[in-house]
Amino acid sequence: MASLYSSCIEVLGDPEELNILFKALYPERSGGKRYRSKVDIELGKETLRICVYSSSLASFRAAVNTFLRLLSMILDISWYF
Repeated sequence: MASLYSSCIEVLGDPEELNILFKALYPERSGGKRYRSKVDIELGKETLRICVYSSSLASFRAAVNTFLRLLSMILDISWYF
């Protein structure tokens, strides 16, 4: 995929909490062939990194917004546990 648009979201935190985020988000990275964006998710020792690549601005924005929304939702839910 020839990417014109790319960006990475980095989340710093406790390794245990980052592992939970990673496990929750990892299946979402592969949307299938119908999606025009590619997403890579990497788990480091104290960093979770989500990189979005797309050849279309509209699909890039949609993918970034989706992962930001998912991160927000997971963090809101984890606040109660």
